[in-house]
Amino acid sequence: MRKNIISTIIMLFLGFSLLNGSSIHLKLGFGYNGYNLENVSNYTTKEPKYSFVGGITTEFTLSRAFAIETGALYKHYRGDVGVKYLFEETKEIGTYQAKFKTKYISIPILLKIYFLNEELSPYLSLGINTNFYLSSKYSFTDEQNTGLGPYSGKYKNINLFLDIAFGVLAFPDTLGIEVELHVTKSFRDLYDTEDMNSPNIKLNGIELIFGKRF
Repeated sequence: MRKNIISTIIMLFLGFSLLNGSSIHLKLGFGYNGYNLENVSNYTTKEPKYSFVGGITTEFTLSRAFAIETGALYKHYRGDVGVKYLFEETKEIGTYQAKFKTKYISIPILLKIYFLNEELSPYLSLGINTNFYLSSKYSFTDEQNTGLGPYSGKYKNINLFLDIAFGVLAFPDTLGIEVELHVTKSFRDLYDTEDMNSPNIKLNGIELIFGKRF
């Protein structure tokens, strides 16, 4: 059901963009994203990992300086986390190490502001990514039995990410090459728990994306 909804959204925005003469963007890049464990004690390690980003977007021109961009991007987030956990009853400290890999289809809605409209046009974009959960892999070491995991198979189906980016469009009338640096951060916890005070996960990071306009 979720895949059918995603496919319908992609087909709708592609069809609408073709009918309205909007530009299509092919995008490839990589992210450097890290996982944060919520409601835990001190971190011992928090190592972001490089991961793949790719997909298709379309841009609707509002004026010479403003545009709206949307589309569909495949995102594969990876990261390692280590924490120290304090047992409240015994006051002993346990350690916990985890490796996360999570895959999403991301639907961005971004407002773009262009500063020049010539051969080299810098721009800013601001908006949200609606991320649809696809799958995840997770492994952990918990010798002191802290009970912080596992974070596997109970991710929320939909989550929202803040997206702020700086980009440059080179030679829009000929080459149409884009380079973008995105800063992203999840608004909500990613994992589905019954207790809001239970340990959970958030994501943040940066993404470097290269695009080609058609």
